[in-house]
Amino acid sequence: MRNMLSLITLDVIEQIFDAKKDCKISSMTKSLYINCLIKHFKGKDSLDENAMSFEMFISEIPNYPKWESNFIELHHAKIVTISLNRITFNNMWGQLIDRNLLNREQTNVINLKKTPEQFQKELQENQSLIDLIGMKQRLTKNQILNMIELFIKEQMAVSTVYIDAGECAKHFIYWVPNNIAKVTLVGETVKSKGKILGL
Repeated sequence: MRNMLSLITLDVIEQIFDAKKDCKISSMTKSLYINCLIKHFKGKDSLDENAMSFEMFISEIPNYPKWESNFIELHHAKIVTISLNRITFNNMWGQLIDRNLLNREQTNVINLKKTPEQFQKELQENQSLIDLIGMKQRLTKNQILNMIELFIKEQMAVSTVYIDAGECAKHFIYWVPNNIAKVTLVGETVKSKGKILGL
């Protein structure tokens, strides 16, 4: 089966930018957009469901502040839509690719997305996830469970949806470092077991 990158060609990308000639889009911004498309579509089969718009959580984008002005350029050109915690890559390629090469026999995963609340129990019982965050952020299990509860409430408030528990867990991993301060760490400080030399 073909992959999506074989359909979203340089010619398709050029047509996307040509349609926005009235907007100022720098070379750096174009390169960023192409890199985002490559990252998202790499390894994805040429299925109808994979050819739709997609989202990236801002917390998942390395050095986002560095690229923020470039994403704003794309937002003004209506190529992407920036919202509270994510960037939606609008389906600019849908009418430009050869849709006859898409396999339409698959289930549309957009209709299968679930709310964060539906994954709360899985996050709370995912010991590998808890251990990983505990080691990386030096948090106790109770602190992580409190953060899961806050994370779920926040994502429900902004109507976030996920395809599966893995996507939800990935977002939580990126969310934690930026939100540790929101959890009150009373009596949970890590005590050093090291000894001062000579004592």
